[in-house]
Amino acid sequence: MPKGKSAPKKLPSRVQLPSRRGVMLRVKVPEKPLARAKGAGLFSELFEAEKQGLLEISDHEDTSAKLTLAELSLCDFHAVRALALHGSIIAEEAVDFPCKNCEAMLRVHPCASLPLGPFRDFELTDEELDAMLPLDVPHEIPRVPLGREGATTVTFAARTAAQAAPLFAALARKELDVDTAFVTAMGIAKLGTETSPRAIARALSECDEDAFMAVTDLFLRTHYPLRLGAPIKCEACGARNDVDAPYEREVEPASMSWGDSDAPEPAGDVPAEFPGLDAFSEIAHGSFEEHVSRFPEDTVDLVITEETPACDDGGEPLLGSYVPGAPPDTSGVLARPTVTLYVKTFRAMWREDGPYDVAAEIDETVEHELLHHEHQLTGEDPMDDEERAEIVREAQRVVGKKQLAREAAQGLGSDVGEFAKRTWIIWVLLLIAGAAVMWADK
Repeated sequence: MPKGKSAPKKLPSRVQLPSRRGVMLRVKVPEKPLARAKGAGLFSELFEAEKQGLLEISDHEDTSAKLTLAELSLCDFHAVRALALHGSIIAEEAVDFPCKNCEAMLRVHPCASLPLGPFRDFELTDEELDAMLPLDVPHEIPRVPLGREGATTVTFAARTAAQAAPLFAALARKELDVDTAFVTAMGIAKLGTETSPRAIARALSECDEDAFMAVTDLFLRTHYPLRLGAPIKCEACGARNDVDAPYEREVEPASMSWGDSDAPEPAGDVPAEFPGLDAFSEIAHGSFEEHVSRFPEDTVDLVITEETPACDDGGEPLLGSYVPGAPPDTSGVLARPTVTLYVKTFRAMWREDGPYDVAAEIDETVEHELLHHEHQLTGEDPMDDEERAEIVREAQRVVGKKQLAREAAQGLGSDVGEFAKRTWIIWVLLLIAGAAVMWADK
């Protein structure tokens, strides 16, 4: 089959932006997405699209009230940029990264996979995905030498795209000059108690890398909600990988990635390093023997594997899984109930979230999977129902409730396999849930 140019994705004409402002979009998709001119400032291609009449913005209640990119708040500007990338108005470069679960290399265009439902349906209300760090509030950073005691906080002020323009220009240069224009464009209102842009610029230009990156990371978190991200399915293992969309930002994030949440403080006996396989197995078998003893007449096997973990229907790698037993097959082999622990997921938690009480986490996982076995013996598993309901709720957060309903309605009249392939996060179990949402909204 000959390969041709894929049709650009149509953008909704009415959207909500992160500031909760509603706007109307009028777009003309160019024959070829606009690319950044050599030597031009960061994000200049979006301003060029506006200049050429490819993108027009107006207030959604008063369409005669034209808006410019320059006057948008910085968070709204970033959202419009993501939409323009999604709609092929401006060019988006491919991003390569390893799957978090099986490490297969993935190549994606993040904004092409950005879920538009919450923007289209004015559903930007999630307490986590749509939150940003507050402006005009001090945020802690590593100590920056400044004055007699140094500064340990930074405070940001609101910025429009026009006010941030000097920052875009500065970041496009080969050598970064942290001067007063840079500080003002970033909206750094205070460094500790210091308010002088000149003094702040001098301190940031001389501080260590950790402190400087903490400041730039906080800048990103005040102007990019986690909503600006895309869930990418790994075709090899089924894991959901969350990637920033747009991926290119003013600076490289030091710690913020779409889908992250604050890690809890470790409690209990936290080992100095993650246990080796033998130590892990010893802990797991001890916990398993203790909990399985309440099933004297049933045999349950424990499997500990370092292979690629299985994923739940939402694409999350599992710590553990339970598979019920099955009657003998044609060869007379009986499949016994099995609890499996996935060492790689436990290790990934250690690497990504920091040290934790591994023994307690193993014990909790073993107990959880054996509860599935206990419910299986009664013929009804409310835990499984709740886990599936949680996947539905997560899909509603990411894809949007109304969009989920629309996808469900479309899936009812299409091939199930093609439907699952096109909207991987909305599995067949979400079809029914989505339809219920659709009828409830009527």
